[in-house]
Amino acid sequence: MRNFQKLLLGLALAGLGSSAVYASAYRVDIEDEAVAEASVPEVVDPNLVVDKMITEYLNKGKGKEIRKQMKESNGWIGYATAEVSVSPENPDWAKFRRNAYDKAVADIEAQYIKMQYQSIKAENVKELFANAAGEVPDFSYEDAGDPSKFGQILDKLLAVTEGKLDKELDELGVDKEQFARAPESQRHVMLSESLVKSTMVESMGSISGLIPVQTFEGFNEQKEHVIGVVCVVSPKLKQFAYDVLHRRGQIAPTDRAGEDLYELFSADDALLIDQFGVRKMIDEDGYPVLISFGQWSNSSRSENQTLVRKYRMAAKKQAEAQALNQLAMFLNGKTMVQSQSDMGELFEEAYKVHPDNYKEQDMVNSIIDTFHEKSRDVSKVNVSGLVPLYSWTVKHPDYGHEIVGVIMMWSPKTEKAARESREWKPGRTPSSSGSVPAQEEQNGRNGSKTGEDYMDLDDF
Repeated sequence: MRNFQKLLLGLALAGLGSSAVYASAYRVDIEDEAVAEASVPEVVDPNLVVDKMITEYLNKGKGKEIRKQMKESNGWIGYATAEVSVSPENPDWAKFRRNAYDKAVADIEAQYIKMQYQSIKAENVKELFANAAGEVPDFSYEDAGDPSKFGQILDKLLAVTEGKLDKELDELGVDKEQFARAPESQRHVMLSESLVKSTMVESMGSISGLIPVQTFEGFNEQKEHVIGVVCVVSPKLKQFAYDVLHRRGQIAPTDRAGEDLYELFSADDALLIDQFGVRKMIDEDGYPVLISFGQWSNSSRSENQTLVRKYRMAAKKQAEAQALNQLAMFLNGKTMVQSQSDMGELFEEAYKVHPDNYKEQDMVNSIIDTFHEKSRDVSKVNVSGLVPLYSWTVKHPDYGHEIVGVIMMWSPKTEKAARESREWKPGRTPSSSGSVPAQEEQNGRNGSKTGEDYMDLDDF
């Protein structure tokens, strides 16, 4: 008996020991899972990266000074971000990257236009309907079409083959296309409660003088990229845009000299990958000039180098078109923005009644949440003196996409040269029969001298 009790006690202790071991192992598993979860690197959100970069830019250094200057001059500053829609594995990734910049600028333009003027139409509707005493009606063939003809069609279907069906339908005077649409179930609402808040906004105005001052790009290990843009508008920039269009190049130089812009941009093509939009700069002679950075991608993957070169040339044409588009918008752009927002909820008790009179309950309890916005930019300008300053081709340093760029430039000097070239008239050529004084030779070359001035390196 005593031995039996010892056996029971031993088994009990063994059981307690195994439970303790299991509990300990369970705690270890939980701790291991927690450590494993903690060791998984957090995915970096490139949009948050760009937002932080923009915030730091506007709070420090040049960005802070620009923000202060906009306040003092009654200017405006805005920023936006846009995601590159595809991964770099897509051969058109560089084009999507360029489009992301355009999407961000379009959002900034919409902000600016809405600041100028908004027409807001708001409507809130609450509705309640209840058919508490009614019964769900039976299926009605009147809503589905002529019931007698429908029955005849069904009989014919059972009696004829598919090849004779069209003939039988013609005999019944039924449109074959209408017959192809079988009667759908009919829905009857017995109880409905809804709330819908609608807001419609329309804005329009000028975007001339709006210019980007800095662009940003954020990306992560998953190869997700986001483009950010900061733009400004000021009375001085708007006046400059007006002068470019109307002063015929009669714009005086500033009291400070800038750099040789060709040398500046041609020094490192890789830096141009991150340049978008229009800039107002000062050339080496102190004249204010407009610079427009256009870029596109040669996405050809052909092994035929002739084809690659032809697609590269086409990409260069597209890059130039981008640059011209941006210049036109800066000089005389106009924008219209329209948006509609619908928010609310819908609760319904309804029944679907099928052609065989089967009644199926259909309950709806959903949120209404829709938004639609459309913006449209237009511009038409007549301008002289636009010249290509520099073109470039470079591979993206991380993904190898071939990016082609064109930099277009306007300056008072190039406009004057263009007008003089366009308005040139031939002078009188001296007769070869007599001697010509030296001074008369110079006067006789007035037209040629204009050409010499046009080709002077200091004028580019």
